[in-house]
Amino acid sequence: LMSQKKDAMKVYCLPEGTIAVCSYVEKDNPRQPKWNKMKLYQRSEIRKWARERWGSLEGLVAERRKREMKRFEKDLEDVKDVFKTKKRKK
Repeated sequence: LMSQKKDAMKVYCLPEGTIAVCSYVEKDNPRQPKWNKMKLYQRSEIRKWARERWGSLEGLVAERRKREMKRFEKDLEDVKDVFKTKKRKK
């Protein structure tokens, strides 16, 4: 099975530098032939790097939760002023 770079980064929490050293196959983009070719990575190799980086499935799950919480906290910070009520002058 093959995996795209974006999927490898999101699902396996791997940084771009780690994915850059993985071997890949280039295929024509099915959406638009004029666009750049897609780089497809071997999922088994991506999994090997993820196992090496995070140690186990539990380590990967913990990293995903940490990143999800970080995103949630950032979103919460972005919208904190939305629900403030303005005080009316009498």
